[in-house]
Amino acid sequence: MSMALIDTVKEHMRISPANTKMDNEISSNIEAALADLALVGIDVSNPEDKPLIVSAVKLYCDCHVGYRSDADRYEETYEKLKATLSLAKAVR
Repeated sequence: MSMALIDTVKEHMRISPANTKMDNEISSNIEAALADLALVGIDVSNPEDKPLIVSAVKLYCDCHVGYRSDADRYEETYEKLKATLSLAKAVR
């Protein structure tokens, strides 16, 4: 995983790049998101070059990093995006 992706996710989550306290948790969740997407056949190579993959990773982190009262909403949105990406791959 590149540092650019963790920086992108941290910016999305409004976490300062200088704040590294959550980097391990965020990195683990980025890796988990990419693995989850790959399990359904989505190509996650070079994820930084694929805006929908980046969006899915952000949503995954929104529902798994820290404690958010609206985590269920983000998880539902992530699952819908994952399904759409998986179906799009199947149609090609």
